[in-house]
This record gives sequence, C-alpha cells and structure tokens, in this order.
Amino acid sequence: MQEIFRSQFRLPHSLYEKLKASAESSNRSLNAEIVARLEESFAGRASDSTNWQAILQATSLYNKVAMLDMQIQMVKLRQQSLAERHAALGAEAALLAKQAKTDHDFELAEAKLQAMRTTEDDMDAVGIELEKIAEERTVVLDQITQLREAITGMQSSASTAEQDLSQN
Repeated sequence: MQEIFRSQFRLPHSLYEKLKASAESSNRSLNAEIVARLEESFAGRASDSTNWQAILQATSLYNKVAMLDMQIQMVKLRQQSLAERHAALGAEAALLAKQAKTDHDFELAEAKLQAMRTTEDDMDAVGIELEKIAEERTVVLDQITQLREAITGMQSSASTAEQDLSQN
C-alpha cells in the first residue's frame, strides 16, 4: 500500500465550492478530486514537454524534406541543361562531320563527339545523385510517418489516462 501524507490545506471558499461541485459530478470524494487534479497537472507537464519535443523534431524533418525537394529541383535543372548540351553537341558534331573536308575539320567533329561522351558521363553522375537524394527524401518521409504514429500514440495514451483519472 502507498504511503499517504496527511495534510490540512486552507482554500478560498469559492475554490472549495468549485472542487466540491466537480467531485460530485465525477462521483468522487473531495480528496479524490484534489488528488486527481494534482496528478493530472503533473502528467500534463510531462506530456507537454514530450509533445513540444515531437513538434520540434517534426518541424526539423519537414524542413529537411523541403531542402531535399529544392536539391531535387536543382539536380533536375542540371540534368535538363546537360541533356540540352548533349543534343547541341550532337548536332554540331554531325554538321562538322558532314561539312568536313580536311583532317582538321574531322578533328573538330571528333572533339565535339568527345565532349558529348563527357556530357553523357556527367548525365549519368547527375542521375545517380538524383537517386540518392530521392532515397534520402524517402527515409525522412518514413521518419515523419513514424513520428506521426508516435504522437498519435502519445495523444491516445494521454486521453486514456485522463479518462482513468476522471473515473477515480
């Protein structure tokens, strides 16, 4: 059995009347009402702190998703730029090869083809970078889902605890 501390409190009469009315409506003794309200006030502080921590963590994760979305857009623009460069180099190489009359002209066309191959390598690297960012974004979104489920669980537990306190 728990140790009980016996005490005597002085309350303003108006507060006593409110506590008494609340106790009667909850089918509790005045003592049980006071104990329940005190326990609830301390439990609320702990859950408030936990809720704020979860909110801060969620905000951080949402900011990270926004940052990753911007990175994805930048990489897609780079990808588009490389694709346009690749097409332009291909057109230039074809034109130079078609109009080539000397070894120097063919060397210029070959240089454009080499630039095309380098651009293709760059496009592959950018594609890999885009995949990595998209994977990281998926991981962060999964973390947000887990956090959301944890917050929902905390709210459900707090609601159950409140119901238990009101029944005592």
